[in-house]
Amino acid sequence: SAKPGGAGMALTSSWLQTEVWKPFQTLTLPDGRRLDYHDMGPATGAPVLYSHMGYCMARWHEPMLKLAFQNGLRVICPIRAGYGQSENIDPKA
Repeated sequence: SAKPGGAGMALTSSWLQTEVWKPFQTLTLPDGRRLDYHDMGPATGAPVLYSHMGYCMARWHEPMLKLAFQNGLRVICPIRAGYGQSENIDPKA
């Protein structure tokens, strides 16, 4: 079956809005801390680590997401410690 952004299939605005606002995911680190991240683009795309330096611009706008899908880029955006559910390292560590 065709996937959004695949050859011969146009991305719709409603699908893109859903992609923009999908929930963050959480990773539990080896020391038990949580790290939120936002995953954008095709899951099988070439991975790109994107650092936004804070909490803003973690979610890309529709035109940027459309380009990620068209170019086969999976953009992984970690949410820095102290924002969202991402936890700071213990000061005693």
